[in-house]
Amino acid sequence: METPLRWSMGVETGTTRGIIQAFTDGDIVGIGETYGGNTVEHAIELAKPYVLGLDPLETGVLQHRLGVFRIGYETAIPAVVRAAV
Repeated sequence: METPLRWSMGVETGTTRGIIQAFTDGDIVGIGETYGGNTVEHAIELAKPYVLGLDPLETGVLQHRLGVFRIGYETAIPAVVRAAV
């Protein structure tokens, strides 16, 4: 993002954003937004196996699966990624 991000809490310059697209087997595409960067990209890659095959309308199951996988800092799925998914 080249332009400063303006929102209710002020202006952020030099920030990155990540756009997450989730595709269902019924040809539905969901789009989410979160912070960008290598840490978030790594967390998204970690989250993929835990969301593949889930019903996208069962958000409680989805959040539970992503929330309980917290063996260590390197393997935790941060809230900003869970919110985007």
